[in-house]
Amino acid sequence: MKKKIAVIASEFNEDIMDNLLSCCLKELQAHGVKKQNIKTVRVPGAYEIPFVANELALTKKYGAIITL
Repeated sequence: MKKKIAVIASEFNEDIMDNLLSCCLKELQAHGVKKQNIKTVRVPGAYEIPFVANELALTKKYGAIITL
C-alpha cells in the first residue's frame, strides 16, 4: 500500500489502549502495510480524537485514519 495510514490512540486506560494499538499495528502489517507507512498519534483522551483526526485528514497524506 502506497498511502500512509494514521492511527490515533487515547492515553486513557493505558493498559487496554496499548493492547488495542499493538493488535491494530500487527493487523495492518499482516495486511501488507509497511511499518514506515503507519503514523501513530497518542492523545490524552477521547475528546481530542476527532480534532486530531480532522487535522490529519486535512493534510491529505493518509489513505485511512483509524481511531482507537
